Amino acid sequence: MRTELYTAPQRSQTLLVLLPPALSCIDDFYNHGFVGAVRQRHLSVDLLLADTTDQQVIDSTVVSELHSTVVQPARAEGYRSVWLAGISLGAFCALPVPGHGRCDC
Repeated sequence: MRTELYTAPQRSQTLLVLLPPALSCIDDFYNHGFVGAVRQRHLSVDLLLADTTDQQVIDSTVVSELHSTVVQPARAEGYRSVWLAGISLGAFCALPVPGHGRCDC
């Protein structure tokens, strides 16, 4: 899974992970101003763009891949909060797994 990290001027304890819609990639978040919009608002978050694919959803591997590639390393690096957000298919991937509620991975 390809990722790109954009850190706040002062390292944050919160990591906001953006997941792209179907038929899109993380470059689109940058090209369409999402990274700039977060920075213009001076939000105290580090921003991680993570490429998830429709094939990962079909194969039911997206949750485990996000956990091992994004959440576990973020926790190991000291992030206290990891927020997942996305558009369309990316939003679907950001939803909690049924029966698990909040993810304290």
